[in-house]
Amino acid sequence: MKKKLLFKYSLLLLTALLIEWLLLLYSPFNIPKYIPSTPLRLDGLLLFVTILLILIFSSKEFLRQHPSASIYKLTTLGAITCLISETIFQAIRQPFLNVEGFNERLQYLLTGVIGISIFAAILSFFVAFQLKTRRTFYLVLMIIGFAVLVNLIKYFFPSLFTN
Repeated sequence: MKKKLLFKYSLLLLTALLIEWLLLLYSPFNIPKYIPSTPLRLDGLLLFVTILLILIFSSKEFLRQHPSASIYKLTTLGAITCLISETIFQAIRQPFLNVEGFNERLQYLLTGVIGISIFAAILSFFVAFQLKTRRTFYLVLMIIGFAVLVNLIKYFFPSLFTN
């Protein structure tokens, strides 16, 4: 049953990623790159919301089938779901990248697969923690701590966050 769930939600996430990619880069609509009057990029926000929704729905369905599942299992399920769909998405996207050389393509591939999968694993942990414990206060504290940690890393190692 776990493989079926992984396949189902990996396929859903892959479909959503492809639709977002086509809509934002190749659609005839004049979709802005940034949300007006904010520094937030629309593609990043859509990616975040899409991954979060898939993680919530897949974790809830897995918990319905396996109520005693641990936070670790739920986190792993979400991380693997995202890893599968992101790997396939990056492989599909490779021929369309406007870059020269194998090294640049490999960098985009690895950054996308590894970076997004790590981000999804962290999100998956937060979702699993909330669904299993229902301790929203601790979840908020962990999210604030994570945001502080990311900002500290960004401050001391700014080159990690540039394109």
